[in-house]
Formats: sequence, structure tokens, C-alpha cells
Amino acid sequence: MPEVHNLTFVAGDTVFVGIDVYDSPDRCDVNTAHFSWIFFIEPEIGCAAIPNPITADFNEINDQTIFTYPNMMSEEATVILFNSRNVEV
Repeated sequence: MPEVHNLTFVAGDTVFVGIDVYDSPDRCDVNTAHFSWIFFIEPEIGCAAIPNPITADFNEINDQTIFTYPNMMSEEATVILFNSRNVEV
């Protein structure tokens, strides 16, 4: 529990955790192990298309867009596009 040690993480943080384990035997070699984990604190993101609408007519104005959606960094999504008449393309 990070809060026990006064640690806080914010959305977008990447947290690396590593643990080294070893013993001190009396009659044989030391046994060691290393474990590591990486956690990404995913930000809360809503649905958006920027810019919207897209006008892919190659005039360099609104020819490209960026889509965002909740959990976009950890889950896949399906994008469905509609034309200006609200017909799926």
C-alpha cells in the first residue's frame, strides 16, 4: 500500500517495483531471486475526435484526426465513421 509510506501516484505515472530476495545459509551458496513489475497509472480519458468533423480532401485542413476513449492505453476499440449525412462509411 503506497499510502502507508506517503507515496502518491498521479494519472500518467509509470511505477517500477523491484524486489531482491536472498538468504544467508550456513553451509551452501546464497540463494537469490529478483522480481520486477512495471505499473502504468492510466489517466481518465473521455471520448473525443479532434478535429470533428474530418474533411479528408487532402487540402491539409482537418485531413487527420485523433480519437480518444476511456482506457485507450490498455484496451482496444472499434472506430465507426459516419459521413455528413450520418451514414456509416
